[in-house]
Amino acid sequence: MLYTFPVFVVAIVALGGPAESEAPALAQDLGIGAYEAGQLLRGGTPFVTMRTGDRLTAVSHLDRLRLRGHEAVGFDAESVVSSANMGEVRGFAFEGEGIRFQLRGRPDDFVSFDDFVCFVRAVHRTSERVTTKTQERSFDFKKFAISGGIAMTKVVEKESSVQHEEREPVVYLFRRTSTPILFCATRAKYLGLGPDVRPTQLENFERTLARLREKAPYAPYDDRLVGLRRIHEKVTLPARGQEVVSSAQGVDLLAHVVAMTVSRAGANPYRERR
Repeated sequence: MLYTFPVFVVAIVALGGPAESEAPALAQDLGIGAYEAGQLLRGGTPFVTMRTGDRLTAVSHLDRLRLRGHEAVGFDAESVVSSANMGEVRGFAFEGEGIRFQLRGRPDDFVSFDDFVCFVRAVHRTSERVTTKTQERSFDFKKFAISGGIAMTKVVEKESSVQHEEREPVVYLFRRTSTPILFCATRAKYLGLGPDVRPTQLENFERTLARLREKAPYAPYDDRLVGLRRIHEKVTLPARGQEVVSSAQGVDLLAHVVAMTVSRAGANPYRERR
């Protein structure tokens, strides 16, 4: 769950016309400037246009977007499972008509191939900045001269920052009967590939995904989030002098949007389809 209170989300999946012609109408809908609306529209799809606690406001906005020819979806953010609450793949084994996942901190989970709804590929970007402050004493020539030769020192405070950035290729494995499973390229072990295992994690990630798609041919594959630049990022301050910026929460939300679209527009991808 991404929010602890009701939040209704509206997102555009595909534009029905040029961004320039939509910008004034979207600006009026959202109460922002036309330039800001244009930047939002040109950032790539899908993207969230509204988060609100008022369901009627969300429905009205969704209706106006669809009337203008855009493919758009709306949903309660409570239905979105955060990647932190998904089962994360530690290892796997292909077994007959399905695959058994060893999940980090959870019991094994067997998923039949016909239970997969879709595979949504994305990238989680994390940036960590650590700032340290140090104090040094240095000889103060100015005070030395004024004091008539008495040795004087001053305290100089210095600040330095070290930043580390990480890009984690992931794929959301959406299924009909339960919550999604998150497959992170560098956090999984690939013994399940057997003789097909390759030297690098990314090669093994690609091979595993290719085999999953081969075994579940009716589950759509979508990679539009890989190159999407405009994704909401969450900033946290886990410790003094430390700042972590992560796109995971924003990607979780957009992955849900994509899953709704490619499985059945407007449907909750976590519930069994009839």
